[in-house]
Amino acid sequence: GYPKLQAIEGDSGNQSEVQIVNSTLNPSKVSAESQSRHELEIEVENISADGGGDSFTISLPDAVDLIEVHGVSVANIRIDGTNEISYSENKSESTITFTANPDRSVNDVRLQLVVDTTLAGSDSAADG
Repeated sequence: GYPKLQAIEGDSGNQSEVQIVNSTLNPSKVSAESQSRHELEIEVENISADGGGDSFTISLPDAVDLIEVHGVSVANIRIDGTNEISYSENKSESTITFTANPDRSVNDVRLQLVVDTTLAGSDSAADG
């Protein structure tokens, strides 16, 4: 799905790396003429419940400028105790870094995040 996102950094505390397995943007078109509010849904797996925080960074496509992150929520939780996730944004690089810390020992933790953002198209409009 659009936008094409990658976990450009990921530290899950074990052998497997945090992976983004699905991402969608609603609405899917980002206007070059104006800023608009979008909901970015990201499904992430391989977060370890090892007692430490797992961090991963996503990078928006070059044609999209990150104006602001209004909030992040966890939409679908497969484990207990993981409805809190922290994040930081880097507007100049259009990246968002997340940290999750599952408190239960299970393998293959999968989170579905909903990121409330304001985006704008940069030089060329991102048509999806």
